Amino acid sequence: MLMCYKSKIKIFKINKNMKTIYLRGRKNEWKSFSFKIVQDIINILTVEYGISIGENVQIGNNVNIRNNVKIGNYVVIGNYVTLKANVVIGTNVKIGDNVVFKKSPLCIIGTRDNINYFGNQKICIGCIVLSFHDWLGDKGKSIAIKENYTKSEQKEYRNYIKLVIKTYKIKKLWLPKKAT
Repeated sequence: MLMCYKSKIKIFKINKNMKTIYLRGRKNEWKSFSFKIVQDIINILTVEYGISIGENVQIGNNVNIRNNVKIGNYVVIGNYVTLKANVVIGTNVKIGDNVVFKKSPLCIIGTRDNINYFGNQKICIGCIVLSFHDWLGDKGKSIAIKENYTKSEQKEYRNYIKLVIKTYKIKKLWLPKKAT
């Protein structure tokens, strides 16, 4: 079930060929819309609520999407995610479970791969999701070597990880200890 609060969505199957979607509007009234294909839902969300959803987007269970949210292509959104009004999600973004975005999440296009905050103190670089600790520790170093990152690229991505941490004002209790 896909749910949008302030524009809450519930999808019910009526028969094999037709489905109905119920959207809760600003005055808490429910409107029903019939659709045959998913593109019809996207058109309803765009026209009625200003929500834009790109191609090949996967949306988990109990996801709350508010008005004027823009979701790019090839996005994966986990379960119980909340995207508040006017949030913009770029292309090729993966969002973990139980994440709340009050504003657009940080997406960095690096020299080799995109880097995104995944939620729950995890970062996605390319298609690999690891905790902050793992990215900044030995695991991150071994992945960089395996993927043939240059020393310069390793430094670049290390700085991106630190920027994500700073942007989300996350406590640094998990950081690896510096060798003395």
